[in-house]
Amino acid sequence: MVDGSSAPPPSPTSAAAYPGVPYPPTIAFPYAVRRSLEGITLLGAALGVAATRLALNAFVPWSPVSGFEALLASLGFVFLLMYPSALGVHHRRWVFCATGAAALAGIVGITLTFSYVQVTGWESHATAFRGQVLRATIVVLLASVSAFLATYALQDIAGKALLGAAVVAGIAIQAYLWIALNDAIDRALVAAISGGGYTPFDAFEAEWRWLGAWNAVPMALFLVAYERLYWHLRKRYFPGASLWNV
Repeated sequence: MVDGSSAPPPSPTSAAAYPGVPYPPTIAFPYAVRRSLEGITLLGAALGVAATRLALNAFVPWSPVSGFEALLASLGFVFLLMYPSALGVHHRRWVFCATGAAALAGIVGITLTFSYVQVTGWESHATAFRGQVLRATIVVLLASVSAFLATYALQDIAGKALLGAAVVAGIAIQAYLWIALNDAIDRALVAAISGGGYTPFDAFEAEWRWLGAWNAVPMALFLVAYERLYWHLRKRYFPGASLWNV
């Protein structure tokens, strides 16, 4: 009889090697796990690009990576949805919810991109800016919820803490931005009515870019959680594999 402490590790073909995954695994199981791992990698890359873009927007009105994170995130969810049960049935439910939140964020983001219309009167300008701030707030919150849900079922305690901290930081930052930006719009409106011309609203847009850079903080927290998860899954499912042979 073999003592439990000296028993060999579970075989890659045993049920214990892949807890939470239906057993026996199919022939395509390693391929499915690779696709899921690639999906998580793409989502992490999207978070990194988003954090970079937000930081760049504090200094320039338009960054060369603008919108690229949406493409990476879309590809990431496509890979995850190819084999949603590869990393467990519980994870599949969270992936579906995360995909729905990301889709809503994309729809609201499209309306934000094409929402500019010619308006007359300073009050109309202020109303238009408030609408853009509201839509941007909804996009960021939905994206945060999606990033939280996409890998929550796979994270360890530290990873879940990072995801939770990112969501809390994102909500706090959005609340502060909502108050600060509406106050900035009120100040720009008063200055414009008193003869400030377009300059007050130009200054508001610059302030929006500076304040919006704070959104890079929760994105960075999400990125750290995803990076930890990536290496954890590599070691769990592909021990000893090289970086380019996963």
